[in-house]
Amino acid sequence: MSPAIMLSDPAAAAWTSLGCPSIDALQPIDGLCGRCGTTGSSVPSSSVISEKFANFDSWPYGWRRLCVPCAWAYSRPLNSQLPMLISNTQISEFPDGSGLFEALRSPLPHDLAAVIPIRRLRKRRHVLPTAQWAHLAMDKLVLPWDRAAASRLVDLQWIRTVTSAGFRQLTRPAPPVRFVTSLPPDQWDRMIEAWTNLQNWRDNPTVWAAVYEISGPAPTP
Repeated sequence: MSPAIMLSDPAAAAWTSLGCPSIDALQPIDGLCGRCGTTGSSVPSSSVISEKFANFDSWPYGWRRLCVPCAWAYSRPLNSQLPMLISNTQISEFPDGSGLFEALRSPLPHDLAAVIPIRRLRKRRHVLPTAQWAHLAMDKLVLPWDRAAASRLVDLQWIRTVTSAGFRQLTRPAPPVRFVTSLPPDQWDRMIEAWTNLQNWRDNPTVWAAVYEISGPAPTP
């Protein structure tokens, strides 16, 4: 398994950056990884993943074996997953999603990936194995992090800063009148436009919970 192949995948890059930690599984033997397609040291997927795992059909190369980096990514305890920013050479972990804001206020380049396990969701899922370069991975989906996404996130952070709006207030399709009129008149149009542009995110509860956490510490509802 060459470094070039390993580092083409954010999960493998994270494994390498952390010093190639070992996993509690059977002795690896040569095989094809069902998730990433790498041929090399591999372990039975059943040694690290519960039989209740529901996403085997998302693996393009079969489901019986995992390479060591992929097995490590799936072996991390679900309740201890942290938000991550991953590059080819290092990994940064944060205590909550707001730690990702500075990176995500701009489009992610092709050599960065972001991961956020959403705290508001009761049912945790393996998020790191779904990471892709230039994307934000979250529970159940992966979102391309382009200029439009970065701009929406900056708008959301600005709205929260100038209004102290809580999660429930922000889910409304239009801003309360007092949030608009409390601003200088030359900012009224910006508030209405920024609020409206968030609707696509509001329509997806997973995305909305993720970007709310990333946009800053939650005020008291």
